[in-house]
Amino acid sequence: AESKLRQAYDHLNETLTELNFQKHALDQHAIVSITDAAGRIIYANEKFGNISQYAVDDLIGKDHRVISSGFHPPEFFQQLWQTISSGHIWNGEIKNRRKDGTYYWVESTIVPFMDDQGKPLRFVSIRTDITARKEMDERLQDQRAFYEHISETLGEGLYVQDVKGICIYMNSEAERLLGWSRAEFIG
Repeated sequence: AESKLRQAYDHLNETLTELNFQKHALDQHAIVSITDAAGRIIYANEKFGNISQYAVDDLIGKDHRVISSGFHPPEFFQQLWQTISSGHIWNGEIKNRRKDGTYYWVESTIVPFMDDQGKPLRFVSIRTDITARKEMDERLQDQRAFYEHISETLGEGLYVQDVKGICIYMNSEAERLLGWSRAEFIG
């Protein structure tokens, strides 16, 4: 009996060591938090504290509204909560606010853990910082809008095609001259 107890103890130790290793590996890469069923943070890793500029201890017991940017409409979070509360995984991008008021973006996956009756026990949120990508996308959109504005004020028809000869852009003067709408001709 003592031998079986020792084997069980050794197996438990190996399992706990493996889980700690996996947790450590995940914490090195991702922004991780765990909330209780009511959405109160019960675990936050250092990456979460670093990106949000809150001490990890200051995050414990709070909900994620502490980092809310106000960017997303209430319906966004209602849909998110409806998804995870019903036991489904939610994926999406969220704009958050740091303690100093600056913003950052994360790609988020929220995994619900349910009890035997199908009610939420905990939610694990695993996030990746995508701020640089979102800022680059915004700069590209701004540049595109700038060049589009210039092309519309030229007074000349402008038609752009890719290397395969497919139309990828035309301004309104080109629409007028060619007699095709952008919707009909682009692509």
